[in-house]
Amino acid sequence: MAFPEKESPSSSSSSRPNASNTESNSRSVSKKDSDAFYLAKTVLKGTAILQAVRGHFRSLSYCDVVFGKETSIELVNIDGDGITHTISEQPIFGTIKDLAVLPWAERFQDQNPKAIEKDMLLVISDSGKLSFLAFSNEMRRFFPLTHVELSAERGNFRNEVGRMLAVDSTGSFVAVSAYEDQLAIFSLARSQTGVTIDKKILCPPIKDGRLKAESGFTNISGTIWSMCFISEDCYPPNHAQKPVLAVLLNRRGSFYRNELLLLQWNVEEQTIHVVYQYAEAGPLAYHIVEVPHSHGFAFLFRDGDIVLMDFRDVPSHVYRTTVSFSSLEESKSNNAVRIPDIMDEEGMYSFAASALLELRGLNTIEDPMRIDGPVQSDPNYVCSWSWEPGVKTCPRIILSVDSGNVYVIELGFELDAVRVNLSDCIYKGLPSNALVWLENGLLAAIYDMADGVVFGFQGGSLHQKSLIQNIAPILDMCIVDSHDEKDEKIFACSGLASEGSLRAIRSGISVETLLKTGPIYHGVSGTWTAKMKLSDPYHSFVVISFVEQTRVLSVGVSFCDVT
Repeated sequence: MAFPEKESPSSSSSSRPNASNTESNSRSVSKKDSDAFYLAKTVLKGTAILQAVRGHFRSLSYCDVVFGKETSIELVNIDGDGITHTISEQPIFGTIKDLAVLPWAERFQDQNPKAIEKDMLLVISDSGKLSFLAFSNEMRRFFPLTHVELSAERGNFRNEVGRMLAVDSTGSFVAVSAYEDQLAIFSLARSQTGVTIDKKILCPPIKDGRLKAESGFTNISGTIWSMCFISEDCYPPNHAQKPVLAVLLNRRGSFYRNELLLLQWNVEEQTIHVVYQYAEAGPLAYHIVEVPHSHGFAFLFRDGDIVLMDFRDVPSHVYRTTVSFSSLEESKSNNAVRIPDIMDEEGMYSFAASALLELRGLNTIEDPMRIDGPVQSDPNYVCSWSWEPGVKTCPRIILSVDSGNVYVIELGFELDAVRVNLSDCIYKGLPSNALVWLENGLLAAIYDMADGVVFGFQGGSLHQKSLIQNIAPILDMCIVDSHDEKDEKIFACSGLASEGSLRAIRSGISVETLLKTGPIYHGVSGTWTAKMKLSDPYHSFVVISFVEQTRVLSVGVSFCDVT
């Protein structure tokens, strides 16, 4: 007779330890996972430049350039030979949406006599903040003066401000727009700590979401393509400031492709209303750009043409008439366009804005990579531009269109006419993402998927001087160890189409140029460093030996000959 076996105490006790061992092993594994650390080493810093602005960030005697690289900003100086020198590069919290320059003005010196005369950098990112940054020559980096909360949470919805910046020419007002439906305008005041927000207004107001116009009420319902301030003559003393902001809108569900609004903000009364509104179903407009030092002129960059607008006479009564544009097709490079003398019964201008210039038929070219045969070329549009620095009487603007052609437009203002000089194509290349015209006759062109180029602009033509490295986008990469020499290299396929390249990236120690003197020291036979005191942690002097003399340079923010 068979009996089932009984579970002995020893066997039962042996089964329990097995279960406990399993639990302890799982705990140890999870503990090891929680204690695991990972080291991420950056082999090469980001090189893709999405924004570029020019300003006097170190002092008014320096012309610097700031590159926006998605999650970092880089301050560079481009010397007379076209070589780009990095002064500072630092990460920021968030992804950069837009950069702008807050210019210095002499009136700020009266508000704060101790303030250092230099420009400020404005940054908006998906952190939900508008940051005012100033560069410290001692720390060699930007530091924040103030932050303005634009949204409560990190990131921005399409209808939350934080997408685009606009700064007026006097540095008194800043506008920040959303992708659609909303924008905000800030009034600035200088203080001992830097800059503060004096007043703020949302457009449209939160209460009813409507804007007051001459014909009733309107709103901002659609995509905000571009915006800029339209400057007036210098404000007289004790005069109420009423900044005017031009907004280029693509209204949702509208038959008209473009709508242009002029918004005027009464700072004292804290009201904003529409002083001019125009809609058209013509070519799609991409940008509106103010003409500097003109007090009322702006360029409207449309698909296939360029329109020069005159906003100098925008009294409220003109909206009782129909606004129309008088266009002139440019067939030559030099023409005088007369401002139309259209008078109403009261002897006033009945046109709120006058289209003074249209540039049509910019040279087109077929895509060299197109393999589907010849097709009808699309109209050209301006994708980047830059104004000549330091010019007030006859401003010039350099343009890059999507075909890769580069043009220069020069404006001359007379008593009753505007003289416009459109050059021939001065360069043919890639369409640039950003252009920066420098004071020393150089032009920096930034491209999306290729190396940037520093050009010399002389004699009405561009000639290449140096490159600004950009390895983005990296389509493929591999690591190769050459014959067990412990000299690993990363080979990367970079760029796109005709600008594609094979790059070799090697790990090493980069050298950063902090200070540089002019080529005035010839025949150097030796150099030494010296400290002010033996206990000093750093050296203070550089001793340079020549055949017939010895020079001593003091090292600080700059080299100073103290021999």
